[in-house]
Amino acid sequence: MIVYMALCSREGVVKRVLRSIPTGIVNEGRDVRELFHEREELDGLLKQDHEYGASFRLRMKIQGDPLVFVTVKPINRQLIVFAYDVEPSEPLTQLMELSLSLLDITEVDGQDPYGSGYYEIQKLNSQLINYQRTLAKANCRLQGLLEEARQARSTIDLLERDMLTGLLTEKIFYDRASCLLEMHPDQEFDILAVDIEQFKIVNDVFGTGRGDRLLMDLAVCLLTIQTDSRTLITRARADTFFAILPRRKETYEALDASMGRFLESYPLPMRLQIKAGIYRIDSRDLEVARMCDRALMAASSIKRNYGQRFALYNHAMHEKLMVEQEDYQHHGKLPGAGGLRRVPAAKGGG
Repeated sequence: MIVYMALCSREGVVKRVLRSIPTGIVNEGRDVRELFHEREELDGLLKQDHEYGASFRLRMKIQGDPLVFVTVKPINRQLIVFAYDVEPSEPLTQLMELSLSLLDITEVDGQDPYGSGYYEIQKLNSQLINYQRTLAKANCRLQGLLEEARQARSTIDLLERDMLTGLLTEKIFYDRASCLLEMHPDQEFDILAVDIEQFKIVNDVFGTGRGDRLLMDLAVCLLTIQTDSRTLITRARADTFFAILPRRKETYEALDASMGRFLESYPLPMRLQIKAGIYRIDSRDLEVARMCDRALMAASSIKRNYGQRFALYNHAMHEKLMVEQEDYQHHGKLPGAGGLRRVPAAKGGG
């Protein structure tokens, strides 16, 4: 794991090192550009005035020359430079150490024995206890990082992040996604909606602590598609995630495999189902929020279909949406309030 957080001047001079793993990478008084091979790229990043901050992938001058994420955030007349790398192969990702979250995660209470599945439940509870222990260690390190971040007055970033998962908030996601489409007019983008079926049952039966843990772990699973700054992810609603990403078939193939492994090994005594809808952006005049609604409609079209995980927004869904809107405008019925023909589920998308 690599974590380097420093408070710097606009010229790149390190004023204070807030966190360094491994220690002693670049100390106070030195130029932060000494840490990276791509000095010119970092220099350009330091001189830009990003209201919400900006991120790049740069190669560090330490053993192995690892490729890491670098985020720069302006704080008054100074900058927070944050370089980090997370190993996805660890049992419980260290992402929570890097998320500037203020919520304490509710401890998961043990479940009372019930039915003939008592011993199976106990086995699953043992696995959850291991997750708890790992998370408890991560929370201790997270508290230290949070305190140092507060001292550096970087808590502004907390307003842009979902407190539970560390992903972007819905509003910030919409704003940045709109800017992303303007900055890359020639790039083909998709909107991805990911929804957990029957999430309310998890909260009702196993408690909100375990429901929160499921959302956090799914957020980590979705982060596997975030390979550069052109991919943004948000937890927009209780159990719904949206992403904007460059259109690549291999991205969806990798995500499908990752979600399959996630569902197969997740320690809950119920069958989880995750559905993903894809809206291919063909017109950029539509608001990003409406694009997300269409991707979510595609995901909803395959609910209770256990043989299909992905669906594309298609013409049939578009017709249904138009009929619902017209019915609402002329008859005062809420969208989906009966009388509409059934739209067949979309075929799975790349």
